[in-house]
Amino acid sequence: MSQFNKVQLGLVAEQLVEIDSTNAELVRRLSVNPPPPGGFLLTAQHQTSGRGQSGKQWHSTAGKNWMGSLLLHPVHLFADQAFRLSQVCALAVKETVEQFIPNYTSVKEDDSAGKPTVSIKWPNDILVDGRKIAGILIQTGIQGRQLSWAILGIGLNANQKAFPASLARPATSLALESRQLIDLKVLQSQLLSRLQYFYEQSAHPNFRTLDQAYQLHLFQRDELSHYRDLKSNKTFKGLLRGTDMQGRLLLDGPQGRLTTYDPQTIAFL
Repeated sequence: MSQFNKVQLGLVAEQLVEIDSTNAELVRRLSVNPPPPGGFLLTAQHQTSGRGQSGKQWHSTAGKNWMGSLLLHPVHLFADQAFRLSQVCALAVKETVEQFIPNYTSVKEDDSAGKPTVSIKWPNDILVDGRKIAGILIQTGIQGRQLSWAILGIGLNANQKAFPASLARPATSLALESRQLIDLKVLQSQLLSRLQYFYEQSAHPNFRTLDQAYQLHLFQRDELSHYRDLKSNKTFKGLLRGTDMQGRLLLDGPQGRLTTYDPQTIAFL
């Protein structure tokens, strides 16, 4: 593993009123001389073509939510360790959400009745009681065996209170959950703090802190739930056991076989 390049995240930042996508804009800026520095944060009040996992559109009312992309140079990670950045981002967003929701619980506990549960829906959505509150899109570049750059794109519902009825999964926001308006500057500061912490954890060779926390807070972990195999289009009941080292989902499915799935081959029902 290469030397970890510690950098203060968000020290250099820029906010745009409107852009097609902060991720797309950062990719374009990587080809400009000089490119933005590591830790550079680009945010926008509105994205006209924001997208999430598998090209899905991200719905957001202008000025209501937090949307941004962070540029990193994680040369300490091999290309097959890119999933660690998903863990970094998901855990940082999850903990940020928790800071703004009173009386939350991260895991099922005996006294958790009536408390909102914040969880990570693999591969990179954040849910509150099963309702989507944030999404993550990570893009990477590779040089040799190492990651040369990574862009962590985050969309976090803050003050939006109405969402399209056509969404595949019901959505919520910090304002709906906390019943108060959210200061987006305070939200950004909290998010950057948690991103800084978890990104530095990715420098530890065994990734123990990242992996234990991520596995513990997975949505539907150890619950018998319905899934669809997108290759065969068959629906089945399975037990989500976690993820492997490459970030593939581990499911106890039909006949009790433990099977791995990529994001494009399995759907939560």
